[in-house]
Amino acid sequence: MPNGNTFIGWGGPATIGSEVTPGGDVAIEMSIDRPAYGYNYRWFRFPWVGLPSTLPTLVSRGGVLYFSWNGATEIASYRVEGSATLTGSFATIDTPIRAGFETSSTLGLSAAGMCYFRVMPIDRAAADTRYSATVYDPVDPACSPAVLTFLPRISR
Repeated sequence: MPNGNTFIGWGGPATIGSEVTPGGDVAIEMSIDRPAYGYNYRWFRFPWVGLPSTLPTLVSRGGVLYFSWNGATEIASYRVEGSATLTGSFATIDTPIRAGFETSSTLGLSAAGMCYFRVMPIDRAAADTRYSATVYDPVDPACSPAVLTFLPRISR
């Protein structure tokens, strides 16, 4: 390989591919546990770019937003946006750098008065990709539904 390593496709029932350094250390090892369509007799290693057809995933848990876009290889950062209402205008509240498979953002003072959130993955060329679904996170007391007042039952 261009970096001096050797790539070996073992094939057969184990279906293992290995990349080893000139010193014999394993750099990468790949396998398919249960080949559904027969055995693999040839492996190739080449650059791959993942462009998912799905939306980015966004989950809210107690004032923290967790987001990822499974399979997207070109994401550099995320733009976290919030709004007071679902149909209102969204404002940027955070722009964290992608941190591996899952990135998170804590809803702090910059999210005050905001109840709805979404994320926009930003690719390495600084271009927008596609929005996640919008989530509701009632961390701010202004987001809580009105407290229902129960009146005592009056007997006649």
